[in-house]
Amino acid sequence: MSAPLRIIADENIPGLSAAFSSEVQIRYLPGREIKRHHLQQTDVLLVRSVTQVNADLVQGTPIKFIGSATIGLDHIDLSYLNKFGIGFAYAPGSNAQSVVEYVLAAIAYWLQQENKSFETISVGIVGVGRIGGLLQMYLEKLGVRCLLCDPPRQAQQPDLPFCSLQEITKADVISFHVPLNLSQPWPTKSMIDEDFLSSLGKGQLLINSARGDILDNQMALNHYQNYVNAPALVLDVWQNEPQINVDLLKYCLLATPHIAGYAVEGKWRATLMLCQALAGYFNISVNSAYLDAKTQTSNPWVPQADEKLLELLQSYYPIARDDKALRGVINNLPQSFDILRKNYPVRHEFLAPIAVTNISGG
Repeated sequence: MSAPLRIIADENIPGLSAAFSSEVQIRYLPGREIKRHHLQQTDVLLVRSVTQVNADLVQGTPIKFIGSATIGLDHIDLSYLNKFGIGFAYAPGSNAQSVVEYVLAAIAYWLQQENKSFETISVGIVGVGRIGGLLQMYLEKLGVRCLLCDPPRQAQQPDLPFCSLQEITKADVISFHVPLNLSQPWPTKSMIDEDFLSSLGKGQLLINSARGDILDNQMALNHYQNYVNAPALVLDVWQNEPQINVDLLKYCLLATPHIAGYAVEGKWRATLMLCQALAGYFNISVNSAYLDAKTQTSNPWVPQADEKLLELLQSYYPIARDDKALRGVINNLPQSFDILRKNYPVRHEFLAPIAVTNISGG
């Protein structure tokens, strides 16, 4: 009998023990504490976004496969993994539904503050991939006019009705859903710059649930300190997590600890995707049926035009609860940031699934 596959995993990845038989041995660690010495007798490393996977972590270890239960790759040095033939998988789209529900709940909260409704606003979506495209589909079902900005897609599909970043500033709500890209021709680091922020004003809403580095937090703080007509701000992602800018937090309408994608089903969906990839790579069995059952939404809600959308959205996901939780521990940051994430209360996806098709520009 061959030796069991040895796995080190982030403690916040659910379901791994139930996914595999005795063919694997799993050791769980806090993601930020995973170091090279932990990997000296390890075949597989499974992480989330808080673990930086690069030569400093992996070099000189027997690691054969790395999986990330995330939709992004900012924390992964893919060129290093490819150079040394280390297998890799991640979970694109796994938490798209969760993030979209976060954005819809944030908009609903703001609409109540402004005494407005979905039918009366336009929403600009910057980055129309899995998440942005899904957000567009739900918003249009709620009667919202969407403006779409995605320069890489526009270059590939010039006939579709995309807007420029400057044109997006005319929307009532602007929500960012871009990856962190440092290279030309479409860098996204500090994409929300002073010029962009200055183009927005009171009566508008800016949401960043994408990447912390697309907004220079210190620049944003200076802006909010100096301009009373700045837009309402919702931040779920921050520069330098967990050492976030507490002063900027105080100017946010809603501030949360990087939990937009934390619905239970999304986490299990990521686990399923990683386990299937790992099982294929090592030719071992995985209990896919068990994992898949955990990804299904119970009693999904189909919004109707005559429903009280704002109240219902916030009853399904009371986003103000997460804002209150973060503000309640600001004196204990940065430690409390990860504690909130680790002990995040159970939150379920609630919207009826919808298939993302090509963007319509509606």
